Amino acid sequence: VESANESRAAGLDFNEVQSVSAEAAKSMQRLRAELDPLHVAASHCTDRDALLGAVPLPDPSRKGREKNLPAGEIPDALNPPTGCQFHPRCPRAFEPCGWEGDDLVDFLEQRWTEVDADTFEREIGATGPLTEVRTDRHEARFTAGHAPDLRTLLEDLRSSGRHPIFTGVSDVTTEGGDVVVRFGEGPAPALQQVEGRMVACHLHRIVRRPGE
Repeated sequence: VESANESRAAGLDFNEVQSVSAEAAKSMQRLRAELDPLHVAASHCTDRDALLGAVPLPDPSRKGREKNLPAGEIPDALNPPTGCQFHPRCPRAFEPCGWEGDDLVDFLEQRWTEVDADTFEREIGATGPLTEVRTDRHEARFTAGHAPDLRTLLEDLRSSGRHPIFTGVSDVTTEGGDVVVRFGEGPAPALQQVEGRMVACHLHRIVRRPGE
């Protein structure tokens, strides 16, 4: 009550303050899902590159330089990514980082914001609505769309190396009319010492976290 009175006295709406506070708490929760105890205690191997890449440079000739910055959204604290929890945003993620079905759906959604209308119509005709895709840690099962066209699309994307998620694909098959994309093993990385600091990242050496 006292806080509410103080907020009103300061010209603030208490409900708005509550709403902003709740959103801030959610953001911190999501950040903690990504920066799990291993990453808080240590640096992910791409952290330094990302931080340095984000620094503005006074040299005009360096404008437009390539930056290895994290992509996408901070993950949900209640449903964190498998394997390395940073892998959906990591610019250097590769096969053992923990790819899963949701990552493939996210890739297609992002891809369709970048292609022309004809490509979009052709590809969504092959995949069917992404809301119909059943996903878990080990697979993405496409239950709608056109199976032959979808298999061709997925194999083309896989062979072109369009996205690192395809390094984690172990198999693309057809089962009872569904197209199933399966993913290989992706253990969570354990701490290891690299150049005098503790790092949890498969890029140096694949070390399983205890219990994996």
